[in-house]
Amino acid sequence: MNRVVRVPNPSPAQRSLSARSDPGETTDTSGFSGAFPRPRELAGLTEMWRHTRLTLLSGESGVGKSHLVERAARSLKDALPVGRVTHRPAFPMTVLPPQNPFVFPLLSCWFPDVPPTRLADADLTGFLRAATGAGPYRESAPVLLCVDQAEPLFQPSPHEPANREAERAAFRALLGRTLTDLPHLRLLLVVRDTHLDEAKAFAETAAPGVSTGALTVRRLTPADAAAATAGDDAAAPVVGAVVEELCTVRRGDGHRVRTSSFDPGLFQAAYRAVAERAAAHDPRFDPAAEVDAALALHLTQTLNLVADDHAWISRIELERGFRAVFVDQTAPGPLDDRWTSVLRALEDRGLLTSVRDAGGTGYTLRHRKLVDAARAPSGGLVPLIRPTGEARLRESAAALWHGDHALARAHAESVARAHAETHDPAEPGARRTGGEEPDPVVGAHALCLLGDITHARGTADGSADSLARGAHEAVACYERAALILTAAGNAPLVAYLLAAIGLLTLPEDPVSALHKLHSAAARVPGDTFIQSTLTRALTRTNSPKG
Repeated sequence: MNRVVRVPNPSPAQRSLSARSDPGETTDTSGFSGAFPRPRELAGLTEMWRHTRLTLLSGESGVGKSHLVERAARSLKDALPVGRVTHRPAFPMTVLPPQNPFVFPLLSCWFPDVPPTRLADADLTGFLRAATGAGPYRESAPVLLCVDQAEPLFQPSPHEPANREAERAAFRALLGRTLTDLPHLRLLLVVRDTHLDEAKAFAETAAPGVSTGALTVRRLTPADAAAATAGDDAAAPVVGAVVEELCTVRRGDGHRVRTSSFDPGLFQAAYRAVAERAAAHDPRFDPAAEVDAALALHLTQTLNLVADDHAWISRIELERGFRAVFVDQTAPGPLDDRWTSVLRALEDRGLLTSVRDAGGTGYTLRHRKLVDAARAPSGGLVPLIRPTGEARLRESAAALWHGDHALARAHAESVARAHAETHDPAEPGARRTGGEEPDPVVGAHALCLLGDITHARGTADGSADSLARGAHEAVACYERAALILTAAGNAPLVAYLLAAIGLLTLPEDPVSALHKLHSAAARVPGDTFIQSTLTRALTRTNSPKG
């Protein structure tokens, strides 16, 4: 039986580990799944999205939903860029007034060329009406909107602010009214299948009378794996052997048995290494042993990466805990609140899948083949392969949106360090590989986000000391980012960084703060937002405008 890690939604303090009956073999895929062609699903999705007011696209976590909607959005001329509520533009958000945590990120995604200052406090319905050409006396061409990874519209996060649930309910009502008031909009909501019922309830209550359709992203099959690698001469001889091995698991008594499930993500993690070994024509080549070794490496690399993102747990501790709970299924102990983001990360990276029921949310192994991988030797020193800097910044922004300041900071600091260095330093217990060439602009964006994170952490604490410390640390981050971006010639973003510095330092050092604001206004003389910010600052300090 698979062990389930229980994460009840109502009370984070009650989270614990427990076992229950096996929910069944999961066949979810990892993030690699986007490489598989899905022409029928793509055609069905684009057709429904264009002609249905509200389309619900669901599927298991990691099954390839995001890749599918990105392809659909690129193929349709009337589709705006895909939106995510956790998006955060490269911009010092402290310069803006408090934003609706759902409206602002989506508008930033849908209209990436619009300055964030124009989106500040924007009314969703009014902005979409004006931006998409809707009017009371003319018909407007359909405009296609998408909210990918829309689970935050329905499920609270353990670290989020106390008022987020009220904001969530208000946004759902606003989104429903917007669909009702602007009939030219076509909205696509993408959710994991665990949230499909809530998405349907939203359609029935918030947008009654709006035509609704639903599609499910199917599970990929061994035939899909063969089709995806058909042009790979090195892989062709061993695709069948790899698929066969991935559909074979070991029982507790050591006997090997077939399973009807197939995980394309694990296939993509294994077949390249196996194909390379097969191409070498080594007489000792054994597909079963090669697949186990490749998956063991994949498992260890993933656990190392997740542990590296969470400073409170070591790689050894996470690996031991993962094996004890999900592989050996030994008696679990209490699970504190810090584990929530770790389990979510393990799900996002293809090792676990979530289970939701009346008891809350739980996690179980994505596929029983991972048990074989966990028990296979990893082969010694394992390289730590990180995501790109841009990918980690997206993870940092998502963690900040959910209120997990520690995880958000870990991601942002890692990117800032990596893109400020001229070489990749060795790390204890792992060899750093696959890294990018340092890009100072990416590092500056990380510093900008880090400033937002430190300020948000101080604001969340609420004490005078925390507020002051958060503002001081944010200013230091913004100043470093401004120096880098000045050299890169990004005058607008430098101006907003200077404006943010000015506003944060205004209470303690009005003279220096006004100098920063004047400098910001001079860099973007046509920006009415910065001009009005300077005017308000001058009024607050009773300073002349000269």
